[in-house]
Amino acid sequence: MVPEAMTHCGAEIATDLAHVSKRRSPALLNDLDQFLAELCTEWGFCGRLAPADLLAEGERLNADEFAKAVLLAEGINPEHEKQWQRAIKRRFVERYGDSITGEQHASRN
Repeated sequence: MVPEAMTHCGAEIATDLAHVSKRRSPALLNDLDQFLAELCTEWGFCGRLAPADLLAEGERLNADEFAKAVLLAEGINPEHEKQWQRAIKRRFVERYGDSITGEQHASRN
């Protein structure tokens, strides 16, 4: 299967999920920081989004909210970039499932 290609920051980027990182941190905030760094390195989404901005203590973070937050941090309207929203959401689901809490993440590691 040929991965779907999209562009961001003038570069063509494949959305193949075969490269999903296996590196994990036991604390969810640290792991989200790693995940955001991967999105920055791989796809150019480097909008200075802090994990603490995404997840208040004890709260659940879902894939849709995460994808929208990443795009908004880049100054991109998620409603106009459905392809990117779906791609980011898929990466989140591959890593965490549909949603995650700090407690759930700790129990998985």
